[in-house]
This record gives sequence, structure tokens and C-alpha cells, in this order.
Amino acid sequence: VVESDLVRFMDGEGLIDAQLKIEVLKEEPGDGSAVPHRILVRVEEGRRHLVDHWRFSGNVLTDNRVIRQEMEVKPGEPLSRFGMLQSQRNLYRTGLFDQVTIRHEPLPGPVDGPLRVRLLVEMEERDNLQLTGGVGYDTEEKVRGYLQFNNHNFLGARRIIGLQLRGSATRQRLQFTGTETRFLNRSNMEATVVAFAAQEEEESYDISRLSASFQVDWELSPHWRFLYGYNFEANRLDEVRVLEDVIEDREETYRISRLRLSPIYDARDDIFNPTRGLFMSGELETALKPLGSQVEFLRSLFSGSYHQPLFGRTVWISTVRL
Repeated sequence: VVESDLVRFMDGEGLIDAQLKIEVLKEEPGDGSAVPHRILVRVEEGRRHLVDHWRFSGNVLTDNRVIRQEMEVKPGEPLSRFGMLQSQRNLYRTGLFDQVTIRHEPLPGPVDGPLRVRLLVEMEERDNLQLTGGVGYDTEEKVRGYLQFNNHNFLGARRIIGLQLRGSATRQRLQFTGTETRFLNRSNMEATVVAFAAQEEEESYDISRLSASFQVDWELSPHWRFLYGYNFEANRLDEVRVLEDVIEDREETYRISRLRLSPIYDARDDIFNPTRGLFMSGELETALKPLGSQVEFLRSLFSGSYHQPLFGRTVWISTVRL
């Protein structure tokens, strides 16, 4: 523990070439009583390394600003091997790169004093465009198909946009999705916009839907996160039918405009197959006429679960829903 703490401390100070030698000195008293051992630590610091500047290469599409946001080692600061490794992990975590290499090279300068280095970040970008589609058959909808396009690095800013088209004889839907992975330039906030238009033909009526929503996912800690957002939906109902006869051919639009807040606490050991830990989520949703809604309501929901291992693979699960 002592050695690892010292190595971490010196690494943070830019002493990346420091050498440690730790010896335990034992002394045996003449009367045979126990005495504390002494620990001798010898340190060869070497030269202190300071980052002078970055040099990025291989990011043909990705903006330099996106890369700078993920760097833990910054110009003017001591060079840290741990910081270089964490920066590499951060860049991989963005999902934009197949290969990331970070290394340093010394710059010409005085022999004495700190050694200034250039930090080289070499990347190989991942394909950011994706196009998928499919065709199927259903006894109710008959022939149906879908086409979906995604761009996972829109304008090189780590933004995600998607366009989806689904259609059949009775249902058609066009949807747009956009995600800002660093909302308000904060790494723990993500914002998503979803808008869609849909036409559905049911057995007894036809309905047209138009919807737009905005949601922010704010991660406060490893266990706590908040979801909040706004949704507007307009539904137009027409051609109400009984059997094959149209009994009402008028069009009427119903609008719902609502705000939503949802706190979530998750301390489970595994999301998909938990064996211990507590999970809680709440939701508060309200629709208000001043926001453009034709109806007003207030709805709340709470759910929670607790997992506790008993013996072997047996797990006790307690749940509550209000």
C-alpha cells in the first residue's frame, strides 16, 4: 500500500521515471522484547515532466474540442501516466474511435529543470454512419417495412441523430431523434429530442399523431440520476366507424402538453441480473392548459425493489409500487 501510494503521488507530480526501493529494517533487542520495524524508502526522482501542448492526429471528422474535453492531462500540468491512461479510456468510451494511442516525446530545452514534452494523441475513427432496413409481413398490416439512418458523430461534435421511417397498409410513422451527449457542456448531462408524425388506421377509427419531446438525463452520482423533460402531443381523430359504415366524419384534435420529473436511485450490483441492492424510481407528471394542453392532470408513480441473497443462488426480492 505504501509503495502504490508513493508511486501514484509521484506520478501526479510529473515524476514518471521515478524509482522506488523500499526496505524493512529489523532490529532485535537484546532482551528479546518486540520492537517496531523501520521502513526505509529510497527514491530516485528523475526529471519532472511537464506537458507543453497536445498534438492530435487521425480525427478526420471529430472536432478537436471533443477530444480536449476527454483529456485528463492538460498543457502546463505535470505529465501523468495515470492521466494518459484515463484519457485513453475516456476517448474509447465516446464510441467514436476504434483505436487510440497516447504517447509523449521530449522537446528541445535546457538540460536542468523540468522536461517539457509534447503529448501525441493518435486515433482511428469509427464509421459514424449507419443505414438499416427490413421488410416483413403481418396478417393485420400486410406488407410492412422500415428504413433507419443514424449518424453517431454529427458535424464531428459527438452528437447523435437518427431518422426512421416505418410503413404498412394501415400504419405509417416518420420519426427524428437527436441526442446531445454533453448537454450544457457537462459530461454528466445528456439531452434528447424526439419528434414523430404517425398515421394509424384502426378497425373503428383513423387517428393522426404529431408529437415532440425534450428530455434531460442528469447523472448526479454513481447511484442518483434525474430525468426531466417536456412533451407535446396532438392527436386528430376522424372517421369513426361501426362495421363498414362511417357514423361520424368530422375531424377533432386533442392536445396534451405535459412536464415530467423522474428521480432514480440504483444501488444494485447488476442491472440485468441483480442479487443484492436497492432500486427506487419516482415519476411526477403534470399537464397544464397554460402550456397548450386541452386537459389538466397530475399523476405520480413510485416503484422500488430490494434484492437480498439468502443461500446458494436464492435471492429474496421485495417490491413496492404506488
